[in-house]
Amino acid sequence: MGRALFRRFYSLGHDVVGCSRRESDELVALRADLPDAQIDEVDTSDDRAVGRWAAALDAAGVRPNLFVAAQDIRLEASHEQDGIPPWEVPSEDFDRTIDDNVKSVANMVRHFVPRLIQHCSSPRVKGSVGGRKPHPHCAAYSASKFALEGLVKSVAMSLPDPLCAVTLAPGLETMEKGRKEEPESFSFDRMEEWAQISASMVLRFNRIGNGKSMSVKGFYTLRERQKWVIQDGIGL
Repeated sequence: MGRALFRRFYSLGHDVVGCSRRESDELVALRADLPDAQIDEVDTSDDRAVGRWAAALDAAGVRPNLFVAAQDIRLEASHEQDGIPPWEVPSEDFDRTIDDNVKSVANMVRHFVPRLIQHCSSPRVKGSVGGRKPHPHCAAYSASKFALEGLVKSVAMSLPDPLCAVTLAPGLETMEKGRKEEPESFSFDRMEEWAQISASMVLRFNRIGNGKSMSVKGFYTLRERQKWVIQDGIGL
C-alpha cells in the first residue's frame, strides 16, 4: 500500500521522497519505474538513522510539505492459525512490532515535524483498524496501533495553525480478505482505486480535521465500522 500511494503521488506530479527499512526486489523495481523519485534505504526504528536521513535531505535542498508515515508489521500473524494467546507470543516478536509500528513513527515525528512546522506543512500517519478495535491473537499489533492513535492526537494538540495531523485506517483487511477469498478475481485495479481515493483524502486534510481518526472511504462496511472503539471523525 505504501508503494501504491507513492506511485499515485508521483503520477500526480508531486516531488516524492520515500524510504524503506530494507533493500528488496520491490524497492529496486519501484526505483526503475520512477527514476525521478528519491527512494532511500532507512531503518526508521533507528532514531540516529532517521536523523542522518533528515539531515541529508536538508543538505540536498528537500523541503517537505507533506509527511506520510506508513509503517505496518504484524509478526503475530504467524501465530494466528495456531490460536496462540498473547502471553505465549515471543518477546522478540512483541518488541519488533512496537519498534516498527510505534517507535518508527515517533522517530519520523521527532525529526520531520520541526521541518514541517518551519515550512507550514503537515504530517499524516497511516493507522489501522487494529487501532480502532482489538484483534484476538494480535495483542502487540493492536497495542501498537492504539498507541499510534494516542501519539498522533497528542502531536495534533501541539501543532500550530494551519498544520494538521491525522490517522488514516487504510482498509488493508478488506484488501487481504478479497485477495484470499477470490484470488482469481483479485487485481491491482483495486489497489489503484485505493491509491486514488487515499491520495485524494490525504491531500484534502486540513486544520479542521486536525487530530481526527479517519478511514479510506469504501473499504470498510458499516457493520465493520460499528465494532470500532474509536469511530471515524473522533478528534481532540
